[in-house]
Amino acid sequence: MLNEALAQVEMSDVGLTMSETASTMGGMSSSEAEPEAYLVESRYGELTFAHEQVMTMQRSILGFPNLTKFGLAKLPAQNSTNLVLLQSLEDANTSFPCFALDLHNPLIEEKDISGTFETLGIKPEDGAILCILTVRQEDNGQSVITANLRAPVFVDSSRRMAWQVVLSNPRYPIRHQL
Repeated sequence: MLNEALAQVEMSDVGLTMSETASTMGGMSSSEAEPEAYLVESRYGELTFAHEQVMTMQRSILGFPNLTKFGLAKLPAQNSTNLVLLQSLEDANTSFPCFALDLHNPLIEEKDISGTFETLGIKPEDGAILCILTVRQEDNGQSVITANLRAPVFVDSSRRMAWQVVLSNPRYPIRHQL
C-alpha cells in the first residue's frame, strides 16, 4: 500500500551516493532504461527516489499532460504520514503536495472509491488515494489549505501506476478546506 512505498522514502538519504545514483533529473527526461534511482533538485531541496518510489501516471495530472513519471515522498519537515509529495521526475519545478486519504474516510464515499479501484484494476490492499493540496491567501491575509476531492490521484503501489480521476459525484468539492 502507500505506506509500503513511503516506508522506502526519507527525504534526506536513502542510502545512495551521487556515484550510485543512476540518473540526475534537472527538468530533463531520458528515453533510456529506467534508472535505479532519481536525484531531483526540487523546490524542497535535493530529493532521491528509489525505483520503488517511482510511479507512472496512466492518466496525467490535469494541466500537465506531458509529465508521466513521478516520485512519491513524505513532505519535508512533516510528522504526519498523510502529507506526501508527488514530484515530477521530468520537470524538477513541478511537484504536488498531497493529502493521503484512508480508504475508509468521511470525505469520499466508499462506493466511489471501490468503483474506481475496480475500473482501474487496483486491488484494495495495493490502493491509495491522494488529494492534491493548494494553499491560497485570503483577503484577510490568512493562508487557507484546500484539498481537491473532485479529482484525486488513485495509486496502485504494486504496479507503480497512478491515475488522476475526475469523480462524477458533484458532492466532492475542488476546494475542500482543511
